[in-house]
Amino acid sequence: MNSRRFLTIIKRADNQAPAEMAKLLEQACGFDIETAILKANMEPPSIFSLKDGMNALDFIRKLNDMGGQAFECTLRDIESLGRTRMIRSIDILDGRLELDMWREDPVSIQREEVRLICHGRIRNERRMHGMATKSRPRVHQGPSLVASALASAIPLGIAATLYARREVGRDSSGTGLASTTRMFSDKIDIITRQGDVFQVDANRFNFDVLGDLKGLTDQENVLKLCDLLSHVTPNEIMDPYFPLWIPPAGYHLIHLDGMKTAKEYPAFAFYSRWSWLMYRHMLGDAW
Repeated sequence: MNSRRFLTIIKRADNQAPAEMAKLLEQACGFDIETAILKANMEPPSIFSLKDGMNALDFIRKLNDMGGQAFECTLRDIESLGRTRMIRSIDILDGRLELDMWREDPVSIQREEVRLICHGRIRNERRMHGMATKSRPRVHQGPSLVASALASAIPLGIAATLYARREVGRDSSGTGLASTTRMFSDKIDIITRQGDVFQVDANRFNFDVLGDLKGLTDQENVLKLCDLLSHVTPNEIMDPYFPLWIPPAGYHLIHLDGMKTAKEYPAFAFYSRWSWLMYRHMLGDAW
């Protein structure tokens, strides 16, 4: 477990200019003025890592007194939500979500227990060198099916296949081709009031719960599933803001039981858990 600390600014003080925020960060947290200005100009909610010896509590107190809002958490707090549990399919029955799981028994949760639904679209790249003996100009191909030896080595779901993008160009040695395959993976983290994290991975999920609304692509189905879950879970917060998020230094140090960093996308794992902590802080007793 890691004790690295993070400061989250949820809301600036009323009518507070970035320069005032920077001065407060410099005085209370010990940032140098250049770093403080950079942090102060980040649009909230924002999160950044604190160095050893920095004290954010004075900053949080002063900001709260001025009408703003901030809180501090540790990597241990984020990891405390536990591992990501993978969903194979969902049924909606009698006020409950019935989850058929990968590699564990089915799970049943009350709809009102769902507090947060985070949707993230994540890009993954694979790069290979020496695909040919002659160099050729770099070319770009639009979204298409990737039919090659490279594709056969990479498991592609429907969405990943349709949105794969391949680039071909000189490799670093100048003697062959470099091939980059970009794949997009849609994920939905469903987090309960208690902090249990369940995930829909579009490449491994059965969208039959959509019925006649089920579309042809995973990307389309993920958006429809988000709408459906938002409709049937009365207490949830729908958070689609992962693409706008700037991760803090040290986010990649997150470690969860059963997590393989290369496959689990640590940025999204960090983001959804941090968002849960932030919304819980904002809502207080209403959580």
